[in-house]
Amino acid sequence: MADFPNVVMVVLDTMRRDVLKIYGGSARTPCIEALASDGEVYRNCIAPSPWTVPSHATLFTGLTPSVHGVHETRDRKIFELYGAMAESGLETLAGYLRRRGYDTAGYSANPSVSPGTGFDAGFSHFQYFDMKEKSDQEASAALGRASSYGRSKWEIAKNLLKEGKLSELARLYSARRRVSAGYRKRGFPMVKRGDAIAAALSSRRLEEPFFTFVNFCEMHEPYVRPNEPSTVADIFGREKVDPPLLKKIRQAYVTEAEIVDGFVGSIVQHVKSLGAYERTLFVVTSDHGQALKEKGFYGHGSYMYDEILEVPLIVKYPKGKRQTPTNGYQPLARVPELVKDSLLGLEGSGSLDAGAAVAESFGSPESFSKYAGTEGFEAKSDAVDRPRKAVYSGSSKLVVDGKDGRVEEFTVAGRPGDPKENREEYSRLRAILAELKDQSFAIPG
Repeated sequence: MADFPNVVMVVLDTMRRDVLKIYGGSARTPCIEALASDGEVYRNCIAPSPWTVPSHATLFTGLTPSVHGVHETRDRKIFELYGAMAESGLETLAGYLRRRGYDTAGYSANPSVSPGTGFDAGFSHFQYFDMKEKSDQEASAALGRASSYGRSKWEIAKNLLKEGKLSELARLYSARRRVSAGYRKRGFPMVKRGDAIAAALSSRRLEEPFFTFVNFCEMHEPYVRPNEPSTVADIFGREKVDPPLLKKIRQAYVTEAEIVDGFVGSIVQHVKSLGAYERTLFVVTSDHGQALKEKGFYGHGSYMYDEILEVPLIVKYPKGKRQTPTNGYQPLARVPELVKDSLLGLEGSGSLDAGAAVAESFGSPESFSKYAGTEGFEAKSDAVDRPRKAVYSGSSKLVVDGKDGRVEEFTVAGRPGDPKENREEYSRLRAILAELKDQSFAIPG
């Protein structure tokens, strides 16, 4: 056990890889770049799902969503999935390492990965930090009750004025100002408790060998303050956004990467202060990315765009080991295998590399119930809430709608391809889909 490496796994929740300078982006991230200089940058890491719960289930088990079953369906949405990992009975990576004598600790700012969800299984210590924590609970409760008057602040104000409830409107205005003041004081939404996580972890004396898992949510929406317009409600994927606001959101997304970089740096520094850096395997990655209206959609969830599925993967190997990444893909599902191989001294790119990568979605994780009855609801929800699978192999990508077998995307070398003109490449990707043996998923002809 004394020879087992320490393991630090950092999930930069909602980070797409092209925001980072080491992947050609504009974000200045010196701490991540310094870690990468001691390790390897993998260029083709693909998330197994376009959102948090199934991707973390894969990251913790090494199983794809269709195998571990911890995923959304048309009838099972995000809130029904909070305990799905616990119900699965699957052993997590933390449980595997704890049985081998590891000191296991987890820190998360994502409520979907928190105590009681099953993702805390196997950890001797797991601490949750609410990224939207409000300092004024009374004011926050008042704003929560205000939702009974409408979906937006403008609709709430209009309905209260219509009912002549001026005093209630004044109270809500005061409550909103108090909550906004509290957010500004602690830097929200740009800082989403990453500072608190870094401080808590840095104060913990880690007993070797240790496994430390961290989920930072700085990259997750929202990117503007609660009293500003937002596009978070764009669950149907086609809400128009004013260009100045979209520009502000995209700039904020880059800034978030620069902010969370400092928190990653504090973790690395803490491990160094313990004299454990050389004996530690560092894995920095993400569970999924974020679409910022490049293809008309904002957010993440059902769609299989590159902006959502292509995530960073930086690995610093223990004992100064260096690896040479291949030109293949590194499915996020391979990360647990990398960690397990490291216990045998076999860690390396061979644990990560694959000839193909598959991502799966079984519908939208969001519930559309509050929109039921609105104009065009059925058509809008049906367009989003559909099973989809994406296959990456070679220089090609195929995305299929599993409800009717329709090809939603087929690209060759990053450009739209015609299945008839690229018959051999198309058939090869289609065959990979068929090998998944998902009887409920329609394979194109």
